[in-house]
Amino acid sequence: MGAKVSHADEKKLDKMKICQRHKEEALKDKRVKFMIKSMAAFGCPIPQHDFIRCEREPPGGQLVTGAFDIGDDKERPKVILYANNLQPTTLSIHTIRHELVHALDYCKYDVDKENMKHVACTEVRAASLSGECDASIEFLRSYSTMSFNNHHKRCVRRRSAKSLQYSFDASEKQIKDTLDSVFNDCYADTSPFGIIP
Repeated sequence: MGAKVSHADEKKLDKMKICQRHKEEALKDKRVKFMIKSMAAFGCPIPQHDFIRCEREPPGGQLVTGAFDIGDDKERPKVILYANNLQPTTLSIHTIRHELVHALDYCKYDVDKENMKHVACTEVRAASLSGECDASIEFLRSYSTMSFNNHHKRCVRRRSAKSLQYSFDASEKQIKDTLDSVFNDCYADTSPFGIIP
């Protein structure tokens, strides 16, 4: 007779199954498909079948929904969706899009993950191009008091700053100054789409 599965283990298993379903839905998304094709066009075809994967939780228990990990040797990069921090499917798709923008940037540009300006630029692009700053998504996040004047730019700046706080031990002023120094150029870079989708 098999070992009895605890309720906590059952919940974890359910979260991993839900995460896999979110990943499968994301792989049907037009923008996700386009970005994966674009990586190949930039000379970085997806190197393995599990490039986009589900993992239980982020290191250190951070409250992030996903990550892009270039890997130590750049041979096995991965886009990660964290099962324990899942949001509704639509937001999981935006998370995967966001992380794929990072994958594209690491492919196309010589991004140094220790350089705050480099990371700030890819965060600006990811927040802008993933759809996570669409008004409908912001409404889901309860930013219902938002103003529509320059909403997209303000959202991109806010979300980029938040991402930098997770990545660097830096003051709010350092993060603001870094974002200010790269924001306009990086926001204007809409590759591979040509425009903000």
